Amino acid sequence: MISKILRKIKHKIEYFKEEKEILKSKSIDISTLETICLLSGPYRNLTTLTASMAVLHPNCQVLNHAQGRVLPHNKVDFFKKYSTEKFNNFVKYVIHLS
Repeated sequence: MISKILRKIKHKIEYFKEEKEILKSKSIDISTLETICLLSGPYRNLTTLTASMAVLHPNCQVLNHAQGRVLPHNKVDFFKKYSTEKFNNFVKYVIHLS
């Protein structure tokens, strides 16, 4: 029981740390951004291999397996109730994380 409570507390602390990072990411300038690619595929090996190849390109920012860090936050989850503001916040946050 205590371990369950401690896990919940730890999860909440991580959530608030990520919220702080979202606020930090708002200052990122994305006005020159031209292309975004979201890869979705089999979990683990194939997406990791694809991401490891994409990161070799000098103009690519790669964030692999980050849905657990990104999508719990309504401010950046543009899949729920899409808006341009949410999408821009998503882009800024994932660039900040990568």
